Amino acid sequence: MSSTKGTLGLGDDRMDTGGPSSQTKRCQLISSLRSALFVLGTAVVVFAAARNTITWHLQQFWGASGDFWQRQWEKVFNFCDGDEFTISVLGTTFVTAIVYWIVGGLYTIMDITGRPSALVRYKIQPNKNKQLTFKKILPVILQVLFNQTVVGLPFAVVAIYLLHLREIGRAHV
Repeated sequence: MSSTKGTLGLGDDRMDTGGPSSQTKRCQLISSLRSALFVLGTAVVVFAAARNTITWHLQQFWGASGDFWQRQWEKVFNFCDGDEFTISVLGTTFVTAIVYWIVGGLYTIMDITGRPSALVRYKIQPNKNKQLTFKKILPVILQVLFNQTVVGLPFAVVAIYLLHLREIGRAHV
């Protein structure tokens, strides 16, 4: 009796299914792992090399600005007479609302005017190229204002109360 070897020449009696052999898959896996290690290794080396330089530049920037940010915080603190409630609740609500309306306002203007067209073509909503009217957007604006004031302010009050119970969130100069 003669022993027949499989199509892979590995002594197995499996039938050739026409797909890649296990040795080919292993080579592909090793090649993929090498590529991944090369990319990750390069990223680590670049990060390590750049870290000291970036740190130095940031220290120069913060040192050159003096105590700019500390002075700004002191102005806010003094404006609120050091009242933690005003700083924590109203200040946080005010800052988040300003950021929301600036960014959201830019998108709203884009929806109303349809400009810039370079950005409008990337919209993913249904009827994406249909321009909206202010009349359609007004209920959304009113709902957001309601959420920011009627929902957001009481939540901020509860949050600051809970933080004070845990002795977290004290305002310091």
